[in-house]
Amino acid sequence: MTIKSIILPAAILLAAASASGQHSVVFDPTIITEPPKGIVHDMLKRSTTILMQYSEEDYEIINDHYAYSKYVLADNGDVYLYRPLAAIKDNCYLKLQRGNGDTLVAHLPQAIYELQVPDFDGQVESTMFYAFPMLKKPGEVFLQPDTVTGATDYTMRFTLTDGVLKQVDNDRYLGMITDDFTWGLIAEKDVRVDSFSGVPNVLPASAEAAVSDYVLKYTDPYLGETYKMTKGAVSDGKVYLRNPLSPPGDSQWIAGDIDGNKAVMKYGQYLGVDTVSLLHYMYFMSALYDEQQQELQSTGQLELNFDSQRRKFSSVGPAEAMIINAGPDEPNPAKATFWLNPSFYEFQSQPATPVTPSIQRYYVFDAGNDAYAYFKFEVQPFDVDGNYINPDSLFYVIYVDGKPFTLTPGVYKDLKTDMTEIPFDYRDSDVQSMGAYVRQVYIYQPLREEQLGVQSVYRCNGVERRSPICTTGIDAVKTAGASQASGHAYDLQGRRVEASTRGQVIIVDGKKILK
Repeated sequence: MTIKSIILPAAILLAAASASGQHSVVFDPTIITEPPKGIVHDMLKRSTTILMQYSEEDYEIINDHYAYSKYVLADNGDVYLYRPLAAIKDNCYLKLQRGNGDTLVAHLPQAIYELQVPDFDGQVESTMFYAFPMLKKPGEVFLQPDTVTGATDYTMRFTLTDGVLKQVDNDRYLGMITDDFTWGLIAEKDVRVDSFSGVPNVLPASAEAAVSDYVLKYTDPYLGETYKMTKGAVSDGKVYLRNPLSPPGDSQWIAGDIDGNKAVMKYGQYLGVDTVSLLHYMYFMSALYDEQQQELQSTGQLELNFDSQRRKFSSVGPAEAMIINAGPDEPNPAKATFWLNPSFYEFQSQPATPVTPSIQRYYVFDAGNDAYAYFKFEVQPFDVDGNYINPDSLFYVIYVDGKPFTLTPGVYKDLKTDMTEIPFDYRDSDVQSMGAYVRQVYIYQPLREEQLGVQSVYRCNGVERRSPICTTGIDAVKTAGASQASGHAYDLQGRRVEASTRGQVIIVDGKKILK
């Protein structure tokens, strides 16, 4: 699921609760991370209607289906629903107390998420979010916390019948608020959790020995020709490609049949749970991409040309798309990841000299404005001859006054050990990926732009080769008046991101979270 950015400036945040209601509500900051003993109902399917508010006029309603879910049926009949809001990625449960018959009642507020972001002194500021019922304002889509009655007990009702957990008061949304009744600008209703029967593809034992590194090459509509490492195998007249979205170690496989110089991957293969977000069940699909309409039109199969000598598979036409979709329904660019004009081939591992990085920008440290510097540059996973190299074996080193610069745990909060050589794909709140190849590293000391440099390092088959150190082409910008002065952006995991990043984004201005 792809969601537009949400920025939370004070002008659009809601605190629309009556004074009498606010004073009567008890906010317990205890998050339920371990439900009591009971029967675990796992691998369930969750559907819901999500309302995302971006401004006073801009909002989006998403009908979200095929999300992974589970619940625990406790011995006393209470139910604990795992991750009650799709935006929450932490381990939490919403307690539903047993009522009459099949009825279950969520007594709210309940703590479900703690947002932690650092301030400019290196201290961590925490904001607790609570599940709470939300109502529409009359004639509007804008929501407000349901405190208008002044009652002391706010509830949402569900039923559990034949294993199906279902919200029954669908005029209300389940949202998340802070203890001052500030709405987090996301809420859900029409919640339904029931069984899921998909069986994922399995890599047969006979093909395990044939698995090797593969390169997926494709066209990105915005970035052009792009590459990604994955795994693949050719065995017994079949081809297997690991889901390119899977992290290392996962075993989600797309399967295809080889017939002479052609290979066919059928539409609608179930691959498994999205283990990165835990949000959806992943399916392989195929389509033709309409560039003008920016639409995917599904096809029954993905047909590929097969070069047996080079073990290379390539699409028949440039409009063909390989898709990983949330669920087996019609593919949608807003809910799917797709690779246009895909080809994949066995990666040949050999030593290579990486191409020299290029420096884009350096924002100068300005202690007077509480603004840190950052160093922005591009590191490309190609060698000097233009060949794609394995990004897992690629590193980069920042130089200050011609000497390697070491990131230390005392300054960089996400590190546990010193880091001088930064892995190409490493990222945290201070070392950020700003696109396919652009990296941005925060520098917590005053420096001049001419002091900085960056170098690529590639290790393959026991051989290390380094690029020259790039020290030119910097466009230094004073922080005063730049985008930094308006605050830093963080996602719901407390990681620093660009304000334009997809998903929920919190803006921190100076030493306070904007509310």
